[in-house]
Amino acid sequence: MIKIRNKKIEVLVAYTTPEMWDAVEDTKIAVQGQSAKDADYFAFARMGLKENKGRAIITHIAEIGKTKSNVPVEEYIKKFPKLSEYFRKRNWNGFSKEYYLENIRELKNPIYHKIGDKAKGRVRFYTNLNELKNANFMRDIKTLSQLNKR
Repeated sequence: MIKIRNKKIEVLVAYTTPEMWDAVEDTKIAVQGQSAKDADYFAFARMGLKENKGRAIITHIAEIGKTKSNVPVEEYIKKFPKLSEYFRKRNWNGFSKEYYLENIRELKNPIYHKIGDKAKGRVRFYTNLNELKNANFMRDIKTLSQLNKR
Protein backbone atom coordinates (compact mmCIF):
# COMPACT_ATOMS: atom_id res chain seq x y z
CA MET A 1 0.00 0.00 0.00
CA ILE A 2 1.28 3.45 -0.87
CA LYS A 3 1.40 5.95 1.96
CA ILE A 4 1.44 9.72 1.71
CA ARG A 5 3.04 11.26 4.77
CA ASN A 6 2.03 8.30 6.91
CA LYS A 7 -1.57 8.39 5.71
CA LYS A 8 -2.64 5.20 3.92
CA ILE A 9 -4.58 5.69 0.71
CA GLU A 10 -7.82 3.94 1.39
CA VAL A 11 -10.08 5.49 -1.24
CA LEU A 12 -9.49 6.82 -4.73
CA VAL A 13 -12.53 8.89 -5.79
CA ALA A 14 -12.70 9.33 -9.56
CA TYR A 15 -15.03 11.54 -11.56
CA THR A 16 -16.75 9.14 -13.94
CA THR A 17 -18.58 9.93 -17.18
CA PRO A 18 -21.64 7.90 -18.21
CA GLU A 19 -19.56 6.14 -20.90
CA MET A 20 -16.91 5.08 -18.40
CA TRP A 21 -19.57 3.97 -15.87
CA ASP A 22 -21.10 1.68 -18.51
CA ALA A 23 -17.66 0.16 -19.11
CA VAL A 24 -17.08 -0.36 -15.37
CA GLU A 25 -20.44 -2.10 -14.98
CA ASP A 26 -19.66 -4.35 -17.94
CA THR A 27 -15.97 -5.16 -17.33
CA LYS A 28 -15.57 -4.61 -13.53
CA ILE A 29 -12.43 -2.66 -14.46
CA ALA A 30 -11.89 1.06 -13.85
CA VAL A 31 -9.19 2.84 -15.82
CA GLN A 32 -7.16 5.89 -14.79
CA GLY A 33 -4.04 7.63 -16.02
CA GLN A 34 -0.67 6.11 -15.19
CA SER A 35 -0.03 8.60 -12.37
CA ALA A 36 -3.03 7.43 -10.30
CA LYS A 37 -2.09 5.91 -6.94
CA ASP A 38 -2.97 2.47 -5.62
CA ALA A 39 -5.74 2.32 -3.02
CA ASP A 40 -7.94 -0.19 -1.19
CA TYR A 41 -11.23 1.18 -2.57
CA PHE A 42 -12.44 2.93 -5.69
CA ALA A 43 -15.39 5.34 -5.36
CA PHE A 44 -17.29 6.71 -8.34
CA ALA A 45 -18.24 10.38 -8.51
CA ARG A 46 -20.62 9.93 -11.41
CA MET A 47 -21.13 12.93 -13.65
CA GLY A 48 -23.96 13.77 -16.00
CA LEU A 49 -26.77 12.40 -13.83
CA LYS A 50 -30.02 14.30 -14.28
CA GLU A 51 -30.94 14.07 -10.58
CA ASN A 52 -28.13 16.50 -9.71
CA LYS A 53 -28.28 18.71 -12.81
CA GLY A 54 -25.15 17.09 -14.21
CA ARG A 55 -23.04 17.68 -11.10
CA ALA A 56 -21.14 14.72 -9.65
CA ILE A 57 -22.69 12.27 -7.20
CA ILE A 58 -20.67 9.60 -5.41
CA THR A 59 -23.01 6.65 -5.90
CA HIS A 60 -20.90 3.48 -5.71
CA ILE A 61 -17.78 2.09 -4.09
CA ALA A 62 -15.80 -1.05 -4.87
CA GLU A 63 -12.92 -2.95 -3.36
CA ILE A 64 -9.82 -3.00 -5.54
CA GLY A 65 -8.65 -6.57 -6.01
CA LYS A 66 -5.53 -5.73 -8.02
CA THR A 67 -4.09 -3.08 -10.29
CA LYS A 68 -2.25 -3.38 -13.55
CA SER A 69 0.05 -0.58 -14.75
CA ASN A 70 1.36 0.35 -18.18
CA VAL A 71 -1.66 -1.09 -19.97
CA PRO A 72 -2.01 0.13 -23.56
CA VAL A 73 -5.32 1.94 -23.96
CA GLU A 74 -6.02 -0.29 -26.98
CA GLU A 75 -6.22 -3.30 -24.61
CA TYR A 76 -9.00 -1.65 -22.61
CA ILE A 77 -10.82 -0.70 -25.81
CA LYS A 78 -10.74 -4.39 -26.83
CA LYS A 79 -12.52 -5.22 -23.55
CA PHE A 80 -15.12 -2.49 -24.13
CA PRO A 81 -15.12 -1.40 -27.81
CA LYS A 82 -17.79 1.27 -27.26
CA LEU A 83 -15.06 3.45 -25.68
CA SER A 84 -13.02 3.74 -28.87
CA GLU A 85 -14.64 7.06 -29.85
CA TYR A 86 -14.55 8.29 -26.22
CA PHE A 87 -10.77 7.83 -26.00
CA ARG A 88 -10.20 9.24 -29.49
CA LYS A 89 -12.11 12.47 -28.68
CA ARG A 90 -9.98 12.98 -25.58
CA ASN A 91 -6.68 12.14 -27.29
CA TRP A 92 -6.20 9.50 -24.60
CA ASN A 93 -3.71 7.12 -26.14
CA GLY A 94 -0.65 5.44 -24.77
CA PHE A 95 -0.84 3.73 -21.40
CA SER A 96 -3.22 3.61 -18.46
CA LYS A 97 -3.66 1.94 -15.10
CA GLU A 98 -6.42 -0.62 -14.64
CA TYR A 99 -8.16 -1.26 -11.32
CA TYR A 100 -9.78 -4.69 -11.12
CA LEU A 101 -12.86 -4.24 -8.96
CA GLU A 102 -14.60 -6.58 -6.56
CA ASN A 103 -17.90 -6.16 -4.79
CA ILE A 104 -19.16 -2.97 -6.47
CA ARG A 105 -21.94 -1.69 -4.25
CA GLU A 106 -24.26 1.27 -4.24
CA LEU A 107 -24.00 3.70 -1.34
CA LYS A 108 -27.07 3.80 0.89
CA ASN A 109 -26.76 7.58 0.96
CA PRO A 110 -25.25 9.04 -2.21
CA ILE A 111 -22.88 11.97 -1.67
CA TYR A 112 -23.94 14.95 -3.77
CA HIS A 113 -21.82 17.77 -5.13
CA LYS A 114 -23.88 20.85 -4.33
CA ILE A 115 -24.30 23.37 -7.09
CA GLY A 116 -21.87 26.23 -6.50
CA ASP A 117 -19.34 24.20 -4.51
CA LYS A 118 -15.81 23.81 -5.86
CA ALA A 119 -14.75 20.47 -7.30
CA LYS A 120 -12.42 18.32 -5.16
CA GLY A 121 -10.16 17.64 -8.11
CA ARG A 122 -10.15 17.67 -11.88
CA VAL A 123 -10.07 13.91 -12.38
CA ARG A 124 -9.70 12.21 -9.00
CA PHE A 125 -8.84 12.73 -5.36
CA TYR A 126 -7.82 10.55 -2.44
CA THR A 127 -9.39 10.24 0.99
CA ASN A 128 -10.13 7.66 3.67
CA LEU A 129 -13.22 5.59 4.40
CA ASN A 130 -14.25 7.59 7.47
CA GLU A 131 -14.40 10.78 5.42
CA LEU A 132 -16.59 9.06 2.86
CA LYS A 133 -18.86 7.45 5.45
CA ASN A 134 -19.42 10.70 7.36
CA ALA A 135 -20.05 12.99 4.36
CA ASN A 136 -23.43 14.36 3.41
CA PHE A 137 -22.00 16.41 0.54
CA MET A 138 -18.75 16.24 -1.38
CA ARG A 139 -17.58 19.47 0.28
CA ASP A 140 -17.62 17.58 3.61
CA ILE A 141 -14.93 15.15 2.41
CA LYS A 142 -11.37 16.05 3.33
CA THR A 143 -8.75 14.91 0.86
CA LEU A 144 -5.58 13.22 2.11
CA SER A 145 -3.62 16.43 1.58
CA GLN A 146 -6.13 18.31 3.77
CA LEU A 147 -5.96 15.58 6.42
CA ASN A 148 -2.15 15.78 6.38
CA LYS A 149 -2.31 19.47 7.38
CA ARG A 150 -3.79 18.57 10.76
